[in-house]
Amino acid sequence: MFGVGVVIALISLFFMEPLLKFFGSPDSVLPYAKEYVGVVAFGFPFVMVANGGSHLVRADGSPKFSMYCNLVGAIINVILDYLFVMRFGWGMSGAALATVIGQIVSFMMVVWYMRHYKTAKIERKHLIPCKEFVFRTLHLGMAQGLNQLAMMIVQIVMNKSLKYYGGLSIYGASIPIACAGIIMKVNQLYFSICIGVAQGIQPIASFNTGAGNYDRVKKTYKIAVTCNTVVSTIAFLIFQLFPRQIIGIFGSGSNEYFMFAEKFFRIFLFMTFLNGIQPITSTFCTVIGEPNKGTFLSLTRQIIFLLPLLVILPIIFIKIGLEGVEGIMFSAPIADFVAAVISLIVINGVFKNFEKKLLTDPHNSGIIPTVAAETQKQRGLRDTGSQGIIQTIRGRNQKDEKVLDKPERL
Repeated sequence: MFGVGVVIALISLFFMEPLLKFFGSPDSVLPYAKEYVGVVAFGFPFVMVANGGSHLVRADGSPKFSMYCNLVGAIINVILDYLFVMRFGWGMSGAALATVIGQIVSFMMVVWYMRHYKTAKIERKHLIPCKEFVFRTLHLGMAQGLNQLAMMIVQIVMNKSLKYYGGLSIYGASIPIACAGIIMKVNQLYFSICIGVAQGIQPIASFNTGAGNYDRVKKTYKIAVTCNTVVSTIAFLIFQLFPRQIIGIFGSGSNEYFMFAEKFFRIFLFMTFLNGIQPITSTFCTVIGEPNKGTFLSLTRQIIFLLPLLVILPIIFIKIGLEGVEGIMFSAPIADFVAAVISLIVINGVFKNFEKKLLTDPHNSGIIPTVAAETQKQRGLRDTGSQGIIQTIRGRNQKDEKVLDKPERL
């Protein structure tokens, strides 16, 4: 992971300007972006190990420490952002430096834990990639990997679309990109809770699937979806009722700036209350041994629906006399709705397979309690037999003592 981070850092540093332009950075923002990336690129190797290692920490049975690794780095980042930017006036370089320091701290915490791994002793030979395990890991992690890749591709297309169609509107090219960046970050803050719930059910769902306890697997999914739906509904209400207040936290702007931000908030995130279903279902399918379904679901919202809509809807909106930038806004709620519906269809099929396994598979949830009861019964019989043997031995000893006592009395 560290080596991959070094490669990405070198590519970012040597091809910085072409990459930033490719990602849709306007000329007015390009100098600030170059200043930021020029520093933050040095943290790529550390963040790769910190993020990847936190999953290993959680798999070792220490979810709290995994959370602390991310939380401590984030808190340090926020504190240093205030000091470096607001107090010292270091600007973009200061913000980037604060990010790198936070990543290094998280990296050090993960490395320290790896030296005290509970499940197994990690040695140097384990750091050498093994072909068999690499392919298995890639297969299981394909869903989440493609989801992250899809988010990056969508972000590139969205930035380019906002830059082009925003330039044709009253807002200009810079306002849509700036507002979209803030709103996407706010959305990620809420969405990280949904991702956390999805990751939290992994050990529970996988363990009970392996044990054949399908009823408990279904219950785990339903509880997770309920939690995500509640969180998503709260986020939806906040986004719809207080968009101007949220945008105001990140600074002031022109009247057009706030007009676009409010409109983008309410339309682009209109289906937020459904957004917790797709990540839960995708992760769930992967951990229960259905990685192909998980990979498909991870691509539904971003690649299969949102990406084409970002290209097609602005053209349609312009043809019917509306602004193309509004077509970008409506692309997200449509993709969110369709992705949620497909996720529910897929999980319904998975649950039907569970019901079939409960009828045909001898290792199902109905058998487990019976086996446990039989085992306990057998243990009871063994205990009873043991007690009987002990009592017999004691009785014989007492009898022998009486026999020995009689000659003495004579």
